[in-house]
Amino acid sequence: MDAIPLSSNKPTSSLDNRLRWLFNKTGNFLDRFLHWLPEQTSGFRRALYMIGIFALINILFTGIADPWFIFPSAPFALYILLKLRGKK
Repeated sequence: MDAIPLSSNKPTSSLDNRLRWLFNKTGNFLDRFLHWLPEQTSGFRRALYMIGIFALINILFTGIADPWFIFPSAPFALYILLKLRGKK
């Protein structure tokens, strides 16, 4: 039996190149973020998680068109900004 080639010799389309570029761009961002996050204090991480939870609840139950999560997230965002400002 002949082995099935994993890639073809067909030229890639511009859509493939754009998707590959987008994946590399977001992958690099996520990689940097996942290395940066554990270096933060536990209070900082908790505040960031709470903002994420509020955003997720907003998206799942009311959609993004009515962004109510901004108001409960404001104190957590203020805490994060003060912590980032104090680090420098």
